Amino acid sequence: MAELKNTGERVIEPESCQHDINYLRHMTAYTFAMQFVKGKLALEDGCGSGYGSYYLATNGAKKVVGIDVAAEAVEYARNRYKRENLEFIQMNSTELSFSDESFDVVTSFQVIEHVEDFDKFLRQMVRVLKKQGTALISTPNKQTYSPGTTVPENPFHVKEFYPAEFRELLQQHFGEVDILGINQSSRMETIEEAVESSLRNRVKKLLRKIGLGFLLKKVPKWLTADPYAGKGIDVSDFMVAKCDPAKAIDLIAICRKK
Repeated sequence: MAELKNTGERVIEPESCQHDINYLRHMTAYTFAMQFVKGKLALEDGCGSGYGSYYLATNGAKKVVGIDVAAEAVEYARNRYKRENLEFIQMNSTELSFSDESFDVVTSFQVIEHVEDFDKFLRQMVRVLKKQGTALISTPNKQTYSPGTTVPENPFHVKEFYPAEFRELLQQHFGEVDILGINQSSRMETIEEAVESSLRNRVKKLLRKIGLGFLLKKVPKWLTADPYAGKGIDVSDFMVAKCDPAKAIDLIAICRKK
């Protein structure tokens, strides 16, 4: 199987899902999407390593086609996730080669913030959706992820969205738009507050701020150990609900074609 690095942006399904916060956060969107894909032909636009496409294909979708611009991600997905109703194709999201109105549902989770021409990205998504089709689109909530910044601090991101501007953008392309939030349980919020205020986290932030992040490899293990280990965190600690801009870690939009 081709090797694929877990960059934090391209998530790899871990052997043990417990306390892998990034993976659990991403999976929340897929568990929510399951209700929309049952018996449907679905496109996953920006499938990454393929675990989400596989989840949808094994949980009721008639067929799932996962696309990604990265050849190594598609190769990895093809080798790891095999089902008769699952296909992976290397393709650019802004230049889809599918015919008009090919899919009942399009999912695109944590992708739009990486796309330079997000209007073209959305136009292509609308084009391949069938009439009355549904698109599910998630992205980090700028209000909690990077408030007040003009340029994304995350080097992988091109554009991050506040809830209001995300809604405004999507309404330019879709007939109906409903914005929900991916939220954390109160228990998870308490854990996050403890992690954020910990000495470990303060040292890591300081080293990165002054350009010495490489020293993290040389500091004591207690400073680099996973702060979520042993906390019993699982997918139930994340949920899709009404969007509270001040709390939602991600935005997830339910969009219907005109």
